[in-house]
Amino acid sequence: MTPAPTRIATLDVIRGVAVMGILAANIAAFGFPEFAYMTPASMGSPSTPDLIAWTATFIVIDGKMRGLFSFLFGASMLLVIDRASANGDDPATIHLRRMAWLFVFGVAHLYLLWWGDILAHYALVGAIAYMFARLPVRWLIGLGLACIAVQTLELGTLTAYAFDLHAAAHKAGATARTIANWQSLADQFGQPSPPPWRANSRSGVARGTIWSRGAGRTRSGRSRS
Repeated sequence: MTPAPTRIATLDVIRGVAVMGILAANIAAFGFPEFAYMTPASMGSPSTPDLIAWTATFIVIDGKMRGLFSFLFGASMLLVIDRASANGDDPATIHLRRMAWLFVFGVAHLYLLWWGDILAHYALVGAIAYMFARLPVRWLIGLGLACIAVQTLELGTLTAYAFDLHAAAHKAGATARTIANWQSLADQFGQPSPPPWRANSRSGVARGTIWSRGAGRTRSGRSRS
């Protein structure tokens, strides 16, 4: 009789911590739009407890638990491959079958339960990651750094676009389309309620600040959390 494979308790504990951390990071998205991940003003002016909770989550949890879980996902993939090879099975077949079932669960979760599913993404990336399982460590480090560089460039480009759009919308003679594009972007991030001294004043780009009549209303979207 083949003994049942033993589990590595340390990996299980770390995986549990990562999953609970991901849950804490995603709680905001259960009741708020996607941009609640990035700003506590996504649903209007936040209270002091809101700011404390959002800041603590952003610093301690957001991105960290997802990264930790990704490391564990890769470690588990290598363990499955090694065990399949030791048992005389085809590692590719075993791994890809697991990813196929993970994808099925992810799609069901996405369409039946919550728009922020990430399991389907893990399944697709996991299927591709198999091709890199036997690469030398220096190659893996180089590819990882290249991916980080591409993402940094992407985020930097988006940030530059937002600042450029803000400047263009606040210039004298800005077109209605430019103002509307900025307003649409700003509304997604949320805007604080105007101070009392502006409560009855007319909003406008020419005065330097856009106070949305629908401040706090945002559009929900997909999340990769």
